Amino acid sequence: MIELQYQNIGYEYLIKLPIYYNNHYLGEQDAQMIKVENKVLLSVFAAAAINKLMVKVMKARMKHLRMKVGLLANFHGEQLEVERM
Repeated sequence: MIELQYQNIGYEYLIKLPIYYNNHYLGEQDAQMIKVENKVLLSVFAAAAINKLMVKVMKARMKHLRMKVGLLANFHGEQLEVERM
């Protein structure tokens, strides 16, 4: 996020997301994602690999936030692994 500030790129760090069902507030869910310029949803983590569950959760959060582009960035290992959806 520091580099986003240096580059004057707008972002919002999402710690929790509100959860609704039929317009009834149910609570909050941990998100820990970054919304960049209201265009890209970014999830940064370190795991052995990007798996199907991570992709499914990202797609659900993109739908919830009405985002068209999502990036999973995995910093585990020697090379950065990025999956775009």
